[in-house]
Amino acid sequence: FTGVRVLVLGLGVHGGGLGVTRFMVRQGAQVRVTDMQSAADLQTSLAQLEGLPVEYSLGGHRAEDIAWADRIVRNPGGPRESEWLTLARARGRPGGCEGRTGTSRDTSGRSRQSGWGRSARGRPAWRACSA
Repeated sequence: FTGVRVLVLGLGVHGGGLGVTRFMVRQGAQVRVTDMQSAADLQTSLAQLEGLPVEYSLGGHRAEDIAWADRIVRNPGGPRESEWLTLARARGRPGGCEGRTGTSRDTSGRSRQSGWGRSARGRPAWRACSA
């Protein structure tokens, strides 16, 4: 992802957008975060990203942000479909991905890691979920 412009669609306040944003920064992406809420509403989340090289476009999503991005990643807590994801697809921007964190259990009851870095098949997650 080095140098790839990634738009995180929805920072939110429950951690999903935070995890995706941190991961993309660690991978060398140029990250911009957009959210319908204002900076005042997102104060706790923004404080956790302090010091990271992230741009913000808050208080609404914008077509200019979609046009800027090479990849679109939606917050896992956000809607699976939206006018913004539709616009991204219409402009040829892969999108509709969602960040995933934590662990889950497979059918044998063993715990397995599910992280943003890899899909269930071991491929980078953005390839597994790009539109």
